[in-house]
Order: sequence, then C-alpha cells, then structure tokens
Amino acid sequence: MLFCDIVGFTQLSEDLPADEVADLLNLYLGAIADAAHRCRGVVDKFIGDSAMILFGVPEPDKEHGTQAISCAWLIQAMVRHINKQRRLKGEEPIMLRIGINSGLMLAGNIGIPDRLEYTVVGDTVNLASRLCGAAPADGIMMSETTAEFPGVADIVDLHQQPALKIRGRKNLVKPSIAGTPSREFGQWLMRTMSHILHKNAE
Repeated sequence: MLFCDIVGFTQLSEDLPADEVADLLNLYLGAIADAAHRCRGVVDKFIGDSAMILFGVPEPDKEHGTQAISCAWLIQAMVRHINKQRRLKGEEPIMLRIGINSGLMLAGNIGIPDRLEYTVVGDTVNLASRLCGAAPADGIMMSETTAEFPGVADIVDLHQQPALKIRGRKNLVKPSIAGTPSREFGQWLMRTMSHILHKNAE
C-alpha cells in the first residue's frame, strides 16, 4: 500500500489560476501513474493531489514489497526530472512525500449497490496514509513490516527513524526512510525513467 501527495499543495493552489493548478496536477499525477504501471502497481484512486497505489491485488504478487519501494523511488526520480525542467523555466519545484505499509487488507467492491468501487480498507491502509503524512518532503517513509520485506534492504539503504505515535494505534510505529539506491537498482531506475520519458515524447 503506497500513498503519496504533494507537499504544500493547498498554498500552491491558492497562488495559481485554476487551469494552471489542473495542468500541474495532471503532470505530476501522470508521472505517478506511469511509475505504478512499471512496477505492477494499481492506482486505486487519485484524491486531489494525493494518489493511492496498491500492490499484490487484485492478483497476488510475491514481490509486492520491493515493487512498492521501486515504484516510490521511480516516482521521486520522475518528479526530480520534472522539477529540473521547472527550474529552467524559473518555476518553483514541487516536492512529494510517500508512505508505504505492508500487511493484510480487505480488498473488494465496497460501497452502496449503485455506487460500488474496488478498493482496499483496513489498518494497513490507514497506517500507510499516516506514514505519508509523517514523511519528509522528497522522502519515502515505510513501516517496519515493509522495511523487513525480503529484498527491500538489497535495493535501498534503510535509515530507521525515531518511533512514532500514530493516532488510533496503541503501539508505537518504527518507521524507516528509504535512502540511497543500490548501484543495480539505480541503473534500473535510470533505464526505466528514460524509457517512460521516451514513450511519453512520442
């Protein structure tokens, strides 16, 4: 389960005309969707400036943890590329923060009979959302469960953070920040981002 949102979007939207806000959102949310697709993720929904991405559903995926981390890093790499173009035009960069959690979730069609929506619910989802809110700008914060997922420590450095008290949870959460990618993973990031940018330019 991955959540990401734009840091300071409320203030940003106050300072720009509505059409420019829409164009900006489409640009960044498009990059998020491209990254999700490349990492076997499913964009569950866009909520304003936020995105909710699922891994391991509706089809099981034994690599869902590493795919989520790969997606998060690819999103941030795409955002840095966009920001480079914005700086060249004298525009302010936009930062995203990302939260990731792994665990059991209830997945299925949820809602009322005439308005059903395939989505996921549960504590795992809520914690991912809380971690997103606690993540630093341009950062990727994950739960202990995700950090311990097989293969995650092989593709990124993990920086354990001070325990967090999350509203609605009795126990403290021990999150980690995704640090520097491994050399092999970094090469994959560059190849994948180049492929996405080339395809989008066609």
